[in-house]
Amino acid sequence: MTYGTAVRLAIACSVMGQTAVCAAEQRDDVTRTMDALNACRTLTEDSKRLACFDRAAKAILTAREDGSLLVLDKAKVVERRRARFGLGSDGAALGDAADQATAVRELTSTIRSVGGAQYSRFNLTLADGSVWQTVENPRFEPQVGAAITIKAGALGSYKASIAGGTSIKVKRVR
Repeated sequence: MTYGTAVRLAIACSVMGQTAVCAAEQRDDVTRTMDALNACRTLTEDSKRLACFDRAAKAILTAREDGSLLVLDKAKVVERRRARFGLGSDGAALGDAADQATAVRELTSTIRSVGGAQYSRFNLTLADGSVWQTVENPRFEPQVGAAITIKAGALGSYKASIAGGTSIKVKRVR
């Protein structure tokens, strides 16, 4: 939205007596639909407030139906991200605040099974079914039932601490 457009919109809104509702329209971001709903709360006259809420509800439902507004359950997003932890893209395309609120940077579980891999590496199947492979040679062989904490590191790397021991590099296989 250009400066001229914003000024024209502000003038039109004040002429119509809808400054609170139109103030939300001046913002050029993805929250303007919800801001319009929130602005309705400032209206004191019942009939105007109800009409405002009706317009805002209609706009929200229309935006949700046409896909321009996403409504997500935070717990479900975190659950999906936890399931995809370590597999590259976790679908983090929600925006800065949403990414921070739903980020999964650590996974704590137990080792369900240990399998041998090439070059003194181990495949570790966790309680959630995910399979991780050690990238570094561990100082000891991982044991079934041991607690494991995997943390995201720099540049897409992951480090695992098994039974509270020294961290070793791991990668998610599946």
